[in-house]
Amino acid sequence: MSDVIAIKPEQDLQPLPLIPEAIKSEPYPLDALGAVLGNAAKIIAEGIQVPPAMAGNSVLAAAALAVQHIANVNIDGRSYPISLFCLTIAESGDRKSATDKCALAPAKQAQAKLQSDYKASVKCYQDDIQVFEKEKKLILNNKKLGPDETRARLHELKEPIAPKQPNLLADEPTIEGLQKSFAKGLPSQGLFNDEGGQFFGGHAMSAEQQLKSAAGLSRLWDGSDQARTRAGEGESMFICNPRLSVHLMIQPIVAKRVLSDPILSGQGLLARFLIVAPESIAGTRLYNGMDISQKPAAQRYRQALSKAHDIEPSLDENGNLQPRELPLSAKAKMSWIKSYNAIETAIGNHQELGNIKAEASKAAEQTLRIAAVLTLIENPDATSITNETISSAIVLIGYYLNEQLRLQKQIEVNPELANANELYQWLINKGWQNFNLRKVCRNAPRFARKAKDARALLELLEEYNWIIRLPKGVDIGGKPTKEAWRLTNAI
Repeated sequence: MSDVIAIKPEQDLQPLPLIPEAIKSEPYPLDALGAVLGNAAKIIAEGIQVPPAMAGNSVLAAAALAVQHIANVNIDGRSYPISLFCLTIAESGDRKSATDKCALAPAKQAQAKLQSDYKASVKCYQDDIQVFEKEKKLILNNKKLGPDETRARLHELKEPIAPKQPNLLADEPTIEGLQKSFAKGLPSQGLFNDEGGQFFGGHAMSAEQQLKSAAGLSRLWDGSDQARTRAGEGESMFICNPRLSVHLMIQPIVAKRVLSDPILSGQGLLARFLIVAPESIAGTRLYNGMDISQKPAAQRYRQALSKAHDIEPSLDENGNLQPRELPLSAKAKMSWIKSYNAIETAIGNHQELGNIKAEASKAAEQTLRIAAVLTLIENPDATSITNETISSAIVLIGYYLNEQLRLQKQIEVNPELANANELYQWLINKGWQNFNLRKVCRNAPRFARKAKDARALLELLEEYNWIIRLPKGVDIGGKPTKEAWRLTNAI
């Protein structure tokens, strides 16, 4: 019997699709961000040369951080924080860091000022502590005082309060780290990381910590009180009414794992994120020499966010954040109710938003949050949300829901076919004319390093006519090989 495997005529080999053709994202509605944020996002997109969706998500997240301490949004007696969680998916080299740096410039400036003020406050605090201890010692050493009078004098002494740590921005904390940061620092903070894979691949999202971290972050999005009980001295804490805005930027390979993670999806954390995944524009970014800092739109953006950051938070007698309430105008409320009802109708079984029920169920609240952010950026003293602004927020949430639908369809792709497609793209990039199983296993992506996994994927590619099996014993690298293939129509 011949060892040669029969090969179909190559002209008859028509590759079959492994995965559905990618659905392109819709244009990000930058105008709906308003004059300050929308024009800034346009300048960032043009100057840094990034997709508008990346610029839009970045400025929206930075704006939420700037104003979340000012107000809650209120409708029919229900009060919601206006913090936002944003997630941007983009390839390495798509200028995530440059975009994030530009959008966060006002926050970085605010943090630098806080750190400078903190140093001066610490010096005053240390001086006050010395005075306090000296007065305390005088009272305790005063032998003319009886026990009751000693206690009364000590009670009258006001022990100095340590200044809050100036931790406005964090980039990769654990949930425990965040809780400590809120306990000792500012009541309004941001978790921003342009390499979000470090967060999702770090200790906070390890197998042992993932559920706790997801639950903790979800509670922070809700603005819920945080209680932490520990046996160690000083380890127990209670954090009242914290505010946290988040923007994480991750690569598609990380997003693929994150968005399909059953714990992150089932627990509800992902449903709280506003997600964009724009197509890369690499290859079109010819040098333009634009100095963004000199553009009026960028200057107005920095001024508006800096003004918001400078507004002192309203605190209760215990030092807990107590934002004012920001209601909707009568017309804005009517528009929001109409949007609310339309979304609710669309999340029923077999309806348009049925496959993203968790995300769509948060959409009405997200609309309120976005509208409040847009309102306060334009006017920090605003007393209500206008119909124009709520309409803009409805446009934005419509975009985010469509993006979720698009990404959900990509997640639903058969994982074996998705891996086969990724392996094929990798083979194309390697430029190999022919290859054997051993060569693939030695160099392939991690999911195809084991022989049985690589063989299964190569057989799928063969079945779908993307590669052709070569005769047994063919020479690869100077040695005969049992299993070898080449790309269909490869020369």
